[in-house]
Amino acid sequence: TTAVVASVVPAVVAAEATTVVATPVVTAVVTAVVSTAVTAAVVVAAVVAAVVVAAETAAVTPVTTVPSPLVALRSVAGRVGGHGDSCLRYHKHCKNKRTPGPS
Repeated sequence: TTAVVASVVPAVVAAEATTVVATPVVTAVVTAVVSTAVTAAVVVAAVVAAVVVAAETAAVTPVTTVPSPLVALRSVAGRVGGHGDSCLRYHKHCKNKRTPGPS
């Protein structure tokens, strides 16, 4: 039994050493592949996000505000048309249309 144990132990140790040495190499390769895949996914996501932001910015940029002629005229002359256009220029004290006489 001593001869069998002496010959089996080095074989088991050699097999274990081979397995232990091979495992980190496989793990390193898998880690490198996964890391590369994750990095590629992050880069693709960043590029897609940049493209989406650029498209939204381009859609918002051409909006310009142009005041209408009526708004411009109101800013110069006050109210335009309608009831009270001439009444707002001067103040009439205690005068309505039902009482005769001067204002």
